[in-house]
Amino acid sequence: MFRRWKRLFLCVCLILVGCQNVVTPANETIDMVLITKHNLGDYYQTMLRGAQTAEKEITTVKVQFLPVADEGDLVAQSALIDEAVANQVEAILISPNEASATQSALHRAKEAGIPVIVLDSPVAIEGLTYVGTDNVELGRTIAQRLKQQQVQASQLAIIMPQDYSRNIVQRVEAIESAFSEPKISILTLPQDQDKAVEQLTAYKKMHPGITQWVTITELMTEAAGRAVKLNGWQDDISIIGVDSNTTILQWLEQGIIDKLIVQNSYAMGYLAVYSAYNTRQNIPTTKYQDTLYLEVTKDNLFDEALAPLLFPIK
Repeated sequence: MFRRWKRLFLCVCLILVGCQNVVTPANETIDMVLITKHNLGDYYQTMLRGAQTAEKEITTVKVQFLPVADEGDLVAQSALIDEAVANQVEAILISPNEASATQSALHRAKEAGIPVIVLDSPVAIEGLTYVGTDNVELGRTIAQRLKQQQVQASQLAIIMPQDYSRNIVQRVEAIESAFSEPKISILTLPQDQDKAVEQLTAYKKMHPGITQWVTITELMTEAAGRAVKLNGWQDDISIIGVDSNTTILQWLEQGIIDKLIVQNSYAMGYLAVYSAYNTRQNIPTTKYQDTLYLEVTKDNLFDEALAPLLFPIK
């Protein structure tokens, strides 16, 4: 997996070198919007930086960042999509939630002839380009690592946000399918860190036999790390988390978190802009673009090749 990700990173670097002088018609501005489920943590900020890099290279592209203020507001995304359609934007880049209203709005955008590039979480709408992680494979990788550590289903809890989308479901189902009965415990938490830590603390005290946490997003990983550090549970709880930020990486170094599966959200934003641009220029575009992920432990945390992904320039 490291070699696959390194190849992808090298390919992106080649694109960065080779696409500095994109030829576009004079005085033509290509307006795009990047709509995300929220703007908490580093994940979407890194995605935005990738999009902004492509924006600078294709000088006629302008990307407007439109994060939903509250991920629990399931109608907000549909309103942003409909507004973008009404404003006749040239492309919609979106990390979608699971709300039926969002799916309906994406259908309307497609019918209006606006290229829609889906990032991070796939949708069941035919013909849309997807740029993001193979979430089923990510879940299988986590399950394999748990099996290697001889973790039993009765010892395991999957920690996921209360408001989740298809990518989360794909990861969780892939992990569950690797284990036989008893059923794995699943804990859903709010995005609010203080509330999540409070609930995790209560959960651990009620379930002392649970010794392995799998945290399925960046915010859940941060909440779990905070709970372990606050309660001094480093020797009692092992954490495999998805995605990272500066605090999470510090906890990985300190042994509070054991392993991370880190997605390449920078590549998602970057490649999505190019995909939308190519679509507008009638250049063939790959409909499924796997941006891969990387396994990070204390041992490879400071490897030079991983720095662009783990410590992106802000």
